[in-house]
Amino acid sequence: MVSILKSLTILAEKYGFQVAETKEEIGLYCTAANGHKRKWLSYRKATDQAHLAGDTVLCNLWFSKTRPDLTAERLLELVPDLNDALDMGEPYLLRELIGKKDWEAIAGIDNAEEDPRWSRNIF
Repeated sequence: MVSILKSLTILAEKYGFQVAETKEEIGLYCTAANGHKRKWLSYRKATDQAHLAGDTVLCNLWFSKTRPDLTAERLLELVPDLNDALDMGEPYLLRELIGKKDWEAIAGIDNAEEDPRWSRNIF
């Protein structure tokens, strides 16, 4: 079995994120729209649980502005890769990770609610 740290490190390298480990947790970091490093997701060792800080809009990450390399297609690859890396049972959904307005900008659509990839995690 591959460790959560190794899995998140591989994920970070593939998608251009940063990983940091402390005694308590492993964090997945991104650069926010204001240029500051922000923890987006963490895996807490003591509880064996992942915690999402919020979607890309709530966390001011705005991948549509800060990560032009993360196209809709790349994000649709990221979701199952992240869920595989965490192997937590209850998977994260695209709409939990990527904010509605951010997805609309990334995907070039007017309404994320009408896009089954975002609204129902169908891809």
